Amino acid sequence: MTLVALAATVFALVACGAGDNRPDVPPTESFGNPTATARPTNTPRPVPTARPGSGGGATAAPEPMGDNVVAYVGKDFAFESNKTTVASGMVVIYLRNAGPSPHNVQVRGNGVMQVSKTINANQTDQFTVNLPPGMYDVVCNIAGHEQLGMKVQLMVT
Repeated sequence: MTLVALAATVFALVACGAGDNRPDVPPTESFGNPTATARPTNTPRPVPTARPGSGGGATAAPEPMGDNVVAYVGKDFAFESNKTTVASGMVVIYLRNAGPSPHNVQVRGNGVMQVSKTINANQTDQFTVNLPPGMYDVVCNIAGHEQLGMKVQLMVT
């Protein structure tokens, strides 16, 4: 009879959740109780990243949007962009490094020469530049990268 009483006590304690108040242990489902709520768990949260261009080397930051934004994705050893033509005036140049090597983006032509920070894989940077109408070369100015294919053109109208 003692064994049955012990088993009944253990069952009652387990069913009530006694001794299990740790927040990292998910609660037992409460069948038949539609108002039962789950306790929070210690689930890892994403680490905040720096804003593009803030020098923090943000990871996976969303690309900026707008008519005056040209977004480049640098890979070993090519650029992809969301557009090849933009209106003259203040233009945001955005770079996301999708390759394993460090990259930057330099805009040059028509008396303009401006370059982003050099960023590592999965980082972003951006800068704003005043571009008068004309054709511009957009390159990665790290030694050898332009010659390996990291060069595109941007038409400003």
